[in-house]
Amino acid sequence: NWLYYSSTLDNYLGKNLMSDRAVFNTLNNLEITQEYLESNGIKFLFAVAPNKNTLYPQYMPSYYSVKESENSNLKNFVSLLSESNLNYCDLYEVLSDSEEVLYHQQDSHWNNKGALIAYNAMLDGVSKKHNDYADVTATRSKNFYGDLGKMIYPSTQKPEFNYDYDIDFGYTYVTPTKSVEEAMISTENPDCEGSLYMYRDSFGNALLPYFANAYKTAFFTKAFPVNLALETMVHKSDTAMFVIAERNLIWFAQNPPVIPSAAVSVSDTEKIEDTLTNVKASVSTVNMQYVCVEGSIDSSICNEDSEFIVNVRDDSGNIMSYESFTTSDDKTDFGFKAYIPLSDLASDEIEIGFVVKNSD
Repeated sequence: NWLYYSSTLDNYLGKNLMSDRAVFNTLNNLEITQEYLESNGIKFLFAVAPNKNTLYPQYMPSYYSVKESENSNLKNFVSLLSESNLNYCDLYEVLSDSEEVLYHQQDSHWNNKGALIAYNAMLDGVSKKHNDYADVTATRSKNFYGDLGKMIYPSTQKPEFNYDYDIDFGYTYVTPTKSVEEAMISTENPDCEGSLYMYRDSFGNALLPYFANAYKTAFFTKAFPVNLALETMVHKSDTAMFVIAERNLIWFAQNPPVIPSAAVSVSDTEKIEDTLTNVKASVSTVNMQYVCVEGSIDSSICNEDSEFIVNVRDDSGNIMSYESFTTSDDKTDFGFKAYIPLSDLASDEIEIGFVVKNSD
């Protein structure tokens, strides 16, 4: 009676995984994001909700017992963290320590008990004092209808168990909210302190009540790419969290958050490569305060851990250099994306060059 989401199958079997470069891009972009947030006095935490068959492989069909490799996108990502300062909450480690089943049988997500465990681990990860609800009574009721069950058994699906906690939630919705699945939700709880910004996918649905109850104000968004600079400023956030499913780990390699690229100094001795394969520059449709410069670099001049710097020369001859995100798409893993503040550009016409930083 266990159902699994088919898009997680390749990752479970260790095939068609993200390339090493795509994994690097994800981590590099999250590190750049954390540096930006911390420079603005905002704590950051990144968490990955494991695929259900990562946590509970024993219920997968027996004909998937032979794997192409023991690797997975999450394993490969975690393996890079030893040399990283990314504030990462290892939810796989936390959830796998439990002897209880914390995901639904006919849904791709965790149950309310699993979400509560993740909530505690994540708030511990930002050193936030909070109610852990350890002394709250949980009622196990057969009242939950899973998303996978609804798709496969639309007229005959039977409910399964979930946990209902006797919590006196003190938060209220600021937005006209009918469901935790809505794309943008604001909450407030006058009995708490702090302001949370959370980007979440569907795994955040069960998390939302706990986090809304822990912060004076909270903003939850599913909008992608993440309009991070503008929204953390508008909501005066002191903490930002991203929590996504393991199956979505590549998202931040494909579409990093919209934040101003950091200005950097480039040595005159560093070589500016001209082997660009494509580039375009246009005002960002997500945040019109920035010009988005994006494209790709010839992979032959890059290493797996190459970083890119975008140089911009205006018609007055002024040169400015910016740290760039490293990106992936269906054609290359050696893409770049930089968001340059319009206020930095003194002219409508700019000349763009690049520095490729190789570790060797």
